[in-house]
Amino acid sequence: MTQPRPLSQRPWDTLHAAFILFHIPPVILVDCQAILPAWVFPQFARDILAFYLRTFRDPSMTPPVRPWMASFVAAELVLQLPFFVWGLRALWRDDARFRPVSIAYGAHAATTVWAILWELGSHLLLPTPISPSSTQIVSLLLLHIPFFLIPATMVVRGISLLNGLRKEKSE
Repeated sequence: MTQPRPLSQRPWDTLHAAFILFHIPPVILVDCQAILPAWVFPQFARDILAFYLRTFRDPSMTPPVRPWMASFVAAELVLQLPFFVWGLRALWRDDARFRPVSIAYGAHAATTVWAILWELGSHLLLPTPISPSSTQIVSLLLLHIPFFLIPATMVVRGISLLNGLRKEKSE
């Protein structure tokens, strides 16, 4: 059995661990407000969401939150948060089981964020009276794009590493 490599020697895993760690607080404190009652959240979390909505007028999080977005947030709570906890531990331990699970997570997360990016793009190209301003939309796109790209790298990296393992075993 080989000794696990330190996380500091694995730049992609370091990026993915940092992404997961950074992602946990916004999921719990902001996103989950779309599906859970307000009394569940401390006042500072409600204030963060109110500031976010005032500043960016995010159509996907503006009440009433549409069912498709609520389903994405429910998946964050039920599927992604447990993956985040497990994934951090797996990355720390250089656990090879992280690869196939990260492919599933990355595909799911990138797909859900793609829908949000598409909606933002549609507001930019075909504005309505309730659309955010073009400056707000560009800001929202810049905020959301990393949440598409980093999970997508988990998919690509996971598949390439699994293919590499498969080739090693067949030789």
